[in-house]
This record gives sequence, structure tokens and C-alpha cells, in this order.
Amino acid sequence: MGDRPAELMSEAFLASQRAVRSAAAEAIARSASLTAAKSAGIGDQALEYEAALLDQQSIDWQFAAFEGQAGKNTIESRQSLEKAHDEVSKRIRDLEAEVKNASPRYWNYRNPTPLSLAELQSKPDIGSALLHDDEVLLTFLIPPEETAGLVFAVSQTDAAWSVITMNGN
Repeated sequence: MGDRPAELMSEAFLASQRAVRSAAAEAIARSASLTAAKSAGIGDQALEYEAALLDQQSIDWQFAAFEGQAGKNTIESRQSLEKAHDEVSKRIRDLEAEVKNASPRYWNYRNPTPLSLAELQSKPDIGSALLHDDEVLLTFLIPPEETAGLVFAVSQTDAAWSVITMNGN
């Protein structure tokens, strides 16, 4: 982490983008990435990768269901889940390497890189700025079931951030 307020703000801005992925954004990213994979001729591998991610999530949920339970059946079930988790994790890594090599665009869509404050504020050439002179981006990060979060305000020339509360204070 940076030790100056500007560096902390930049790091927090990036982290807030990584933290907030709505179900709609996830669906759009998945759809666009699968389209890119299909156009690169690796649609089947990308679909297999997506299925493996769902398998891994299902195993994680099953692990969570065993939390706090004891007994021989629980131990055997956990061992079986651990083996399945290891297998699906290896399958994910293998497919990830295969898809990354064949279709880098897939990854650009599937897991977009957050924009830094500097990238958001840059003016590469006339008409291509992400923020225009008369615009401000406001973004809020309020974790579920929390009473405080962050708000960021970014213009082409300046940026600010603040803690916000949801309890009226």
C-alpha cells in the first residue's frame, strides 16, 4: 500500500473496481468473452472452462455445508470433496492456459482490468478521452450488510474520495 493519501486513493479506486462485480456485469462479461472465444475457434474450451468454474463453486458450497460437522461420514465426504476440488482446480488451470494462448481477447472480456485514476483522466487525443471537461464520475463502494463505504469523484483534472455512512451520520 502507498503511504501518501494520493497513492492510497489510487489503490482504493482500483480495489473498489475489483470488489464490485454485479450479476449483470458478470453476465455481460461472460457473454462477450464467449463470443470472442467462439470467433477464435475455441468456444468449446471456453464453455468447458466456464463449466469448471461452476463445478468449483458447487464444491466450495458443499464444503461450507460441512462446516462445524463431525463424524466418519463427514470426514470421508470432505476427503472426497478435497479430491474433487483438486481435480477441478487442475482442469481450470489447464483450460485457462489453453484459452489464454488461443484467445487473449477472451480474458480481456472475462476479467477486465480496472482503470487507474491516471488512465481514466488521460487525454490520448481529441475526442477519445474517457472523461470530458464537463463530466465527473461518481462511484460508490458499500459492501453488503455494512454501514460505511467509500465514494470516489473523478474529473479529468482532479479526484477525491471520502468515507460515507449509511446510518445517517
